[in-house]
Amino acid sequence: MKTPLEYTVSAIRALRTTSTDTNGYFASTCDSDGYGISGTNNNTYPLSRMGGMALFNKPEPDGYSEFGRIWLNTANLCERMRFVQQLLMPTSSSLKSSDYGNAGKNNTSDPVALLKMRTPSSVWNNDAAVVDFFMGLLFPGEGAGNLGRDREAAIDFLNLSELGAPSAFNSSLTGAAYDGRVRSMVGFLMSLPRFQEQ
Repeated sequence: MKTPLEYTVSAIRALRTTSTDTNGYFASTCDSDGYGISGTNNNTYPLSRMGGMALFNKPEPDGYSEFGRIWLNTANLCERMRFVQQLLMPTSSSLKSSDYGNAGKNNTSDPVALLKMRTPSSVWNNDAAVVDFFMGLLFPGEGAGNLGRDREAAIDFLNLSELGAPSAFNSSLTGAAYDGRVRSMVGFLMSLPRFQEQ
């Protein structure tokens, strides 16, 4: 199982690609300043909240445990989901910094920009193609047979409104509704047990 550090870094790396615009400005689809993950040794930062993993601060010289049972319990899993929720919130959201202090603002993502940078426009409103794209990023090398039920659940998730009512993921879904639907589905995939695995 991933340690808290592996989990946070793998979430950011999976959704990260970079580009340079016509003015030479650098842009990233997912990023962290590092303090948004590790911060200080208090309980407001993700590594501390996911099981007390303070970087470079292990009292014993043997390093942090690699045993999954140390890192995976109900409270730590909830904190992992809270981290993903914060990571996937739009930067403009007033809720983004409420759970992790300022750390929420230091971890940013834009999965829709990533999708549009790496896929043709014919994919953008195809529920199965969008799910397949993100599953390929989050679960590389995993066979389709192992991901079948997760894939179906993610497609169903894309086709529900925020209130859980049926709402087709198609070309009529645009703007904030589209962005929110994609962000939520990616968060759903990152909360699955398979993403907890090393």
